[in-house]
Amino acid sequence: MRYLITLVLLGIALCAWCPWLEPDQAQKLIDQKITQLESTNQNICPIQTSPETLRKTFFGYSEKTSYDCTTTNNDFGVEKDQNVAFVTFYNGVIGVVSKILPTDQ
Repeated sequence: MRYLITLVLLGIALCAWCPWLEPDQAQKLIDQKITQLESTNQNICPIQTSPETLRKTFFGYSEKTSYDCTTTNNDFGVEKDQNVAFVTFYNGVIGVVSKILPTDQ
C-alpha cells in the first residue's frame, strides 16, 4: 500500500512538472485552437494572444488571450474581453475566450 501511494504521488508530481511540454509547443496548441475556432465560425471576433504572457504553471502553461469586436462591429455589446488560456499536461487547451457576432437576419 505504501508503495502504491508513493507511486501515485510521483505520478502526480510528474504530471504537475510536465517536462514533455515545451513553451513553443504550448504556444502552437493555443494558436491551433484559435484557428479552429475561427474556421468553424466566420462571425467570430478576432482573437489575439499575448506570447509574452506565456507562463509555466502546475500541470501545463497559461497565456492571456483576448478578443476585440470593435474591429468588425462597433455596435455590439461587449466589445473587448480577455481570459487566460490553459494548456494542460495532456495537450488540451482550455479557456480561449471568444465572442460570436450575431448575423443579420
